[in-house]
Amino acid sequence: MTDKPKKTGKTPVSKESEDRLAKSPTHPESSVKTDKTPKKPTRKELEQALEEAQSQIERHKTRLAYLQADHENYVKSTERLTANLRLQANRDLILSLLPILDDLERAQIMVPQIEVNTPFIEGFSMLVENLKTALVNAGVKPIESEGKTFDPLRHEAVVREESTKIPPNTIIEELRKGYLLKGTLLRPSMVKIAIAPKPIPNKSETEESEGKESNTK
Repeated sequence: MTDKPKKTGKTPVSKESEDRLAKSPTHPESSVKTDKTPKKPTRKELEQALEEAQSQIERHKTRLAYLQADHENYVKSTERLTANLRLQANRDLILSLLPILDDLERAQIMVPQIEVNTPFIEGFSMLVENLKTALVNAGVKPIESEGKTFDPLRHEAVVREESTKIPPNTIIEELRKGYLLKGTLLRPSMVKIAIAPKPIPNKSETEESEGKESNTK
């Protein structure tokens, strides 16, 4: 006759349940003792980290300086481009107005003296002066020509006249007024300049040249 197992009053626990219980954070055996304290960096390590941080700061400063310089150059380039475009637009407009001013000034000169003080001529003269003032405010300045030495960068010699009284390359007369726009040439002045007279050959030289020509025939 076999003996029956004695009842102990405890519920039997499977092996799998025991394993899960052992892995539970609340289980006393599952807690791991971590008594290890973090390693304190050495002085050499701290110095190396500081040097690396300073090196990174310098690299960022240099990059920032380059970026700032590039930005300033871009702004200046944009401003120059805008100014050039504005100047070119003004230049084209002013060049189209100059022939009108030429005609108005010629008409002014042709007004008979007896009619100078009439209301119509006075109004006409005021209109011409207003146009000149507007051009001056835009940076337009007439080129001084008459009596000045010929300057190929500002004058265009269309007539040359021999003269013994006026030094060569001196402007005798201004045929069309020239203008500058903010210091740069807008339109050259058309002028008449004096040149030295050609030397007159003497009688002996003329006879000699004529004799040579007859001998060659």
